[in-house]
Amino acid sequence: MGVYVAIRGWLECDEAQLAAVQEIVSSLADDHYSHGWSTPPQQVNWTHYIFYGADIRESALDWFVSQLREIARIPASDDYGDLWFFTERDDVEEVARLIGEAETEVWLLGTTLGMHIPFLKEAIELSVADGVQFKVLLIERDGAAMTMAHLRAGPRADIEEMRGSLDANLAILSRIARQEAGRIEVRVIDLLAPYTVYAYDPDGRSGRMDLRLGSFHGKHTLRPTFTVEAGRDRDWFVYFYKQFTSMWSVSRPVAL
Repeated sequence: MGVYVAIRGWLECDEAQLAAVQEIVSSLADDHYSHGWSTPPQQVNWTHYIFYGADIRESALDWFVSQLREIARIPASDDYGDLWFFTERDDVEEVARLIGEAETEVWLLGTTLGMHIPFLKEAIELSVADGVQFKVLLIERDGAAMTMAHLRAGPRADIEEMRGSLDANLAILSRIARQEAGRIEVRVIDLLAPYTVYAYDPDGRSGRMDLRLGSFHGKHTLRPTFTVEAGRDRDWFVYFYKQFTSMWSVSRPVAL
């Protein structure tokens, strides 16, 4: 059957930008997934909207992203030009690949990252050995954030299992840190952030952040996911950069 990714989102623009978007979509049409693009049959008031919604094969993601990149190059005019797209996918293999491609620094922010750290262990080890610095920010084991994370996870969640997952991941990170002293920093904070963050070379011109929104009693796989890039989404990239550094500055260092 293959792997499918659910994509939905919209673009807010003016009339001239709408024409430019439609030209890009038309030039890259594949006569299948391109049918996911749509516009209202009749314009209402002053803002134009163009929408996309479809379940597409994972192999078609590059085709879709190439369109978004072309659209992002359309010059802004006045206050228009907001672009919002979300996917329903948590691809840890993609995270591992991006960790391997990072040149200077990686940031990880989550509750316990229970489904990620064990899988990413080898990628982190190799990256650290290549000189990449890691900052990992998780929640306090016995604080209010853990209680809130348990509530958010749903009635089937076991708070002791969540604590055990946190302990296990701290042990993994500690073992890696002992092999490469000074290249992994881990901190904990008594705050439940509304999203998970994976940031790659955040201080570089090609910096990238992948964010997954939290959900209340929702499926782990049904969490809206989006990417901001330093060169393309400067304002939002700076916003999330400052959010991470602000949390980091008031968090508690963990001795590894």
